[in-house]
Amino acid sequence: MKVIGLTGSIGSGKSTVSKYLLRKGYTVIDSDVIAHDVVMPGKPALKEIAAEFGKGVITEGGELDRKKLANIVFKSPKKKTVLEGIVTARVIKEIKKEIASLKKLGADDIVFVDAPILFESKADIKCDETWLIVADDSIRAKRVMERDGCTYDEFLRRSESQMSQEEKIRLADRVIDNSETTRKLYGSIRKLLKEINA
Repeated sequence: MKVIGLTGSIGSGKSTVSKYLLRKGYTVIDSDVIAHDVVMPGKPALKEIAAEFGKGVITEGGELDRKKLANIVFKSPKKKTVLEGIVTARVIKEIKKEIASLKKLGADDIVFVDAPILFESKADIKCDETWLIVADDSIRAKRVMERDGCTYDEFLRRSESQMSQEEKIRLADRVIDNSETTRKLYGSIRKLLKEINA
């Protein structure tokens, strides 16, 4: 079984690729889904977050207020590192468990790990190969502003809180440009899958 790490900077279109792979029948381990699960009410990570960032990031219903927390961590690299220390280790542990389980079951030939901070978290060392989705900065900004209803400055803050796209390009095994149409993107993915399956 080959494990492929899938990543990309904000607005690159990584989620579009992930959904396409799912439609094509591939197994995709989504780190965002796992990250949501590890901070659910009653989980140790949520208690740690409340202790570190204050009860203001917890809703009246006892759930994590992601928007409030995001506003804090995107403004402070130090606080972002603290949050990742609480959540990321748990997410990687779950990813490793899922990969081991799929191998034991004799799962598909290819399994994808969708992780926005694949390189930052060092999760790429658990992968046989890494795919990076990229797009021009202006296109990424337009996508994020339209999707999230945020300003350009907010996009910049979020983008600058991540590892730069250029640095990710240096680390990735394969780079897929998503600056044009979705049709062209899907064509690039089909070509890569054909190469690997051959």
